[in-house]
Amino acid sequence: MALESGTFINSLNASNPASTDGLGQADDHIRLLKSTIKSTFPNIDAAVTATEDNLNLLTSFSSASGTSADLNLLAGQAAGGLTSTELGYLKSVTSDIQAQINAITVSASGNLALTDFSAANSGTGYGSLAYDSNSGNYTFSRVTNSNIRGAFSAGTNVSIDGNGVISSLALSGGTGITISGTTISNSAPDQTVSITGSGATSVSGSYPNFTISSTDTNTTYSAGSGITISGTTISASGSSTPSTSLGAVGTYAFLKFGTTAGSTTSGSNLYYSDTNLNAGSSPSGTWRCMGHSTTSGATVFVRIS
Repeated sequence: MALESGTFINSLNASNPASTDGLGQADDHIRLLKSTIKSTFPNIDAAVTATEDNLNLLTSFSSASGTSADLNLLAGQAAGGLTSTELGYLKSVTSDIQAQINAITVSASGNLALTDFSAANSGTGYGSLAYDSNSGNYTFSRVTNSNIRGAFSAGTNVSIDGNGVISSLALSGGTGITISGTTISNSAPDQTVSITGSGATSVSGSYPNFTISSTDTNTTYSAGSGITISGTTISASGSSTPSTSLGAVGTYAFLKFGTTAGSTTSGSNLYYSDTNLNAGSSPSGTWRCMGHSTTSGATVFVRIS
């Protein structure tokens, strides 16, 4: 008995089985038919209602270089609301649609009136103008003052009105700052402290209170009689006990000479005296009168040098 082999329907031999074949291989032929049908239509899991005309249309579509993606595209557009009427508009298109749209120009005579604009968007303010070639209408999209104002927020002591004008700006001047109208000035400019001369000098503090400290390292001091200078220390080198020598500096004497209290004179004009105004020898140095004396009288004097 003849029995072909195959995977798809086109592998079947219509001449098998021969009329002379016995029934022993009938089951093999039946299994081959089932196998090739299922392999040829692996995704058919329900009744197929397409007619031969429907299927033949697919044959024509394939011959026009169409693909399944083309069919899926149309299916998606239909699901989005594309109608056969709208699709039919493309039948009369003879060139690039976008190029035709770009070539459209708007011409008009005279001036545009407010009625040429969409009433819902008419008014003052900044915005944009759009032309609809299908309806021939202009649409003005306006940005209102409130839209502009909405871009700003007013802080403390600041207000923004309906036209976006900022006002009520309250400013206060700090130390040394003067505000007059819209002018801000410095009423106390930076102070400059200049120090001249030598020595160890430093400046501390801030305007307007500065402290200047200086240590003199250049002045030379000389010590007089009985004075000792060591570094920054000044001390007396003599005895703290007054001299008791006759006629020494700092000693007192009862001298004869007519003069007034507080005046000074040379010792050569004076004479040691007693209460009887008897004159003795003259002392050395310079003396100051510490009392009162007439022309021929005597009083107390102190030697100052």
